[in-house]
Amino acid sequence: MANTHVLKLALNSEILCEYMNVLFHTATAVGLFTVVNNSSAHSVVKISIVLFGGIIMHGILDYTPHCYPLSAKTDIFISASVIAVLHFAINSEARILLYASILGATFPDLVDLGPSMVNEHLGMNIPITDTIFPWHWQKYSGSIYNENCGVSHIHHSVVILCVFTTVMRYGLPINWGK
Repeated sequence: MANTHVLKLALNSEILCEYMNVLFHTATAVGLFTVVNNSSAHSVVKISIVLFGGIIMHGILDYTPHCYPLSAKTDIFISASVIAVLHFAINSEARILLYASILGATFPDLVDLGPSMVNEHLGMNIPITDTIFPWHWQKYSGSIYNENCGVSHIHHSVVILCVFTTVMRYGLPINWGK
């Protein structure tokens, strides 16, 4: 079972306080959105696929060995910028599916890590509970803390290449501002 003490230690460590990897979760959300948006499934089915698929993709990313290559501020800024550009670029009919995909891909961090981050950065006192998602437990986390990040760089490159290839293959429903 997850241990609150382990989560607090991880969040108080220099690495997690300084770095995050929201960008890679956002990127996989965009890739998943691109594929599902092009399917002929009913919209409820599409939303279910991106929500649950995003959670599964999150687990795969967190389970594989990884470092945190961007500072939290840079990471959040780039991720928010990607989301903002996509908001204005894609068809309005596709936006709900995009948001559902991003929610699915970031949901585990919002649930397990969100309260601690809000407490730390906003000085609040939200109760901290045990982590729910097993890839956030120390036993199953792929986080690398010894600065030996070669394999992590390969994994991150593969993620970005796969998302780029998916977007190029299936295309985004671009229709600026409509």
